[in-house]
Amino acid sequence: HTAGVMDASGGSDMEVFFRSVALVGVAELFDKTWFMGLILALRYNAQLVFLGSFTALFLHCFLAAALGLAFARFLPVQCLRYLTAGLFFVFAAMYTKDWYYADPESDAIEAGKEEVGEECDLEREALKQPLAADGGDRDDLVSKVSTNDTEGGQEGDAA
Repeated sequence: HTAGVMDASGGSDMEVFFRSVALVGVAELFDKTWFMGLILALRYNAQLVFLGSFTALFLHCFLAAALGLAFARFLPVQCLRYLTAGLFFVFAAMYTKDWYYADPESDAIEAGKEEVGEECDLEREALKQPLAADGGDRDDLVSKVSTNDTEGGQEGDAA
């Protein structure tokens, strides 16, 4: 399959590429994964967080593409179309249910902030547990690690 060749649906390779970028890009805007990366980058070495996030995204995309290829090779096109339509119907039903039962007075942004706060509190608790055997002022150390307030400026940089 070479660049510029029309595929079975009538689109060129570049058109399919840009459609994929646009659709996945819009879908990722509403995903909280990028927000977690931002929170981690504010607390830890941003370059390491970027590398870890990029690696996870790369593996995720590779696995998704491999599964997509496997499905495309083993299932007829008509079956894939019906499965896709069914999957979209299931998602539509799930979102409709969420919308129907949602509290009109609730604030989705505040709920997201609270959820991230809970995840950060869990992270703090996880840091406290291994330190319990060492004694000392665990709360102060956890606070310094969590807020990136060590002598060297970044976690792990202090002497």
